[in-house]
Parts: sequence; C-alpha cells; structure tokens
Amino acid sequence: MLGLYTTETLADYLQVSPHTVRREREAGRLPFVRIRDLVRYRPEDVESYLQHQSHDDYETGFSTPARVAAFR
Repeated sequence: MLGLYTTETLADYLQVSPHTVRREREAGRLPFVRIRDLVRYRPEDVESYLQHQSHDDYETGFSTPARVAAFR
C-alpha cells in the first residue's frame, strides 16, 4: 500500500489548516496526485516540500553580526 495523504490528513500531519494545504498546492509549491476527482499527496513529495520550506539561519546569513547590526 502506498499510504497517500488526503488534504485533511496532510493538514493534520503538518499541523496546519486544510486551506493552507490547498493554497500551497494551488500555488504549485506542493506536488500532488489526482486520481479522477480525488487529490492525494505522496509522502516522498511531502518530505521534499518540507526540506525546501526549512530555513537555516546560517545558510541565509540572517544571523551574521553585520545583518544583526543592520536591524538595530
């Protein structure tokens, strides 16, 4: 069995509203599979989505002293 997420089960897993899941899907940021009129999400696509959503302060440079000083 594949173990696909529905919009509701994915929203529960991500701890967001189903509306947020739909918005991410419609914006093209969250891959999905359509089976007739049903929308489903593959676990590997969800994990990839989460990897792309994570922000590492070190990589973005927001935690550097110059950046901190600029916000003061």
